[in-house]
Amino acid sequence: MRYRQLLFINDYPPSGLAGAPIIARELFAEYDPARLDVLFCGSWAKHLPESFLPCRHTRVRSFTTGLRPRRVFVPIEATLNFMRFQHVMAVGRRIIRERRVEAIFTSSYGVEMPYAAYFLAREHGLPFYYFEMDRLDSIILSPFARRFVHRHRIDFLKQATKLWLISPAMIRTYRKLYGVEGELLHHFVDLEKYATPAGLERDTSGPIRILYTGSFNQIVYGALAWLAKELNAGLEVAGRPVELHVYGVACPPELLGPRVSYRGFVKKEEVPALLAAADILVAPSAYDPPPALREQVETSMATKTVDYLASGRPVLILGPRFSGLVDYFGPYSTVVDRQNASELRAALERIATDTAYVEDLRTRGLTLVREHHSKAALRTDFLAHFQVPEAGP
Repeated sequence: MRYRQLLFINDYPPSGLAGAPIIARELFAEYDPARLDVLFCGSWAKHLPESFLPCRHTRVRSFTTGLRPRRVFVPIEATLNFMRFQHVMAVGRRIIRERRVEAIFTSSYGVEMPYAAYFLAREHGLPFYYFEMDRLDSIILSPFARRFVHRHRIDFLKQATKLWLISPAMIRTYRKLYGVEGELLHHFVDLEKYATPAGLERDTSGPIRILYTGSFNQIVYGALAWLAKELNAGLEVAGRPVELHVYGVACPPELLGPRVSYRGFVKKEEVPALLAAADILVAPSAYDPPPALREQVETSMATKTVDYLASGRPVLILGPRFSGLVDYFGPYSTVVDRQNASELRAALERIATDTAYVEDLRTRGLTLVREHHSKAALRTDFLAHFQVPEAGP
């Protein structure tokens, strides 16, 4: 068997920068690099290029101003970028011709890139593979792009050779809204790399260390700000102070305090050991999102939660019951579904003192990762769709 000659078209390249690029990188980490082309937005070229896949990359120009207020200038930038559509189509046609492309893959970020992928696949009669990581119809900032998407939305989804969706909640929502059947696809990890290091000793008398890895956005900020406030006020559990250690590109300075510290950016290869040494890993979601954000909260799931479960450490979810995060990962985690200090304290105390409860969650969480988010699952659930028999002599 061999892999199809594949064109990956997206705003971002598979990389180690953030959730969606990390998911994409893991999806194609085992793909034959000689049979993979990435067409992406040039503004991403300077972000961790050392983490890009070792395949051919082609950039298209992007428009960014950095001007504020963002509510005014970001929609203008989105409209300018949407106007690249025909240029992206032209570059895609050239790659298809030169590289003898056999299939096209894209995912949800921006409008012009995934929709160029769709129209190129139609134009050339190629299989079209689509992975919706976030609800594309609820994050469009350009009014022109929004009208374009609404006009083509159902055909775009229904004509996918394979439609993958990020969460069970999104599968149910799209079945109801669009009459399409998607399959679950999320994040994959090498489970063996997350085994607890031999000889690791835990300090059960010092501070309880809660760890957060990742970026800050509208979905996670509110819950983490509330947690930081409670910890900085002096929360103790089972006679031990509780601390939050933040790892990522940055941390909002207003969250920092006596119990909350920013520890810097962590490389991918350092993540397993970092998680293994933590006492608790926190996965946040917006408790009371505005209407424009609620659709994302209902259907999205943080990439990092798979890594957290793979580490075998206790996972604390801060978020509402209607969130996609709780819907999928709730049975394997401790959930605080409202901003209530007493419930937060009770949840942390149970994690700190109830070893049987923690072990049950750990066992079931590892089973979930092994069956649905491991490298073996990646090969059967995703990569197998891009394999074709070798040509005969």
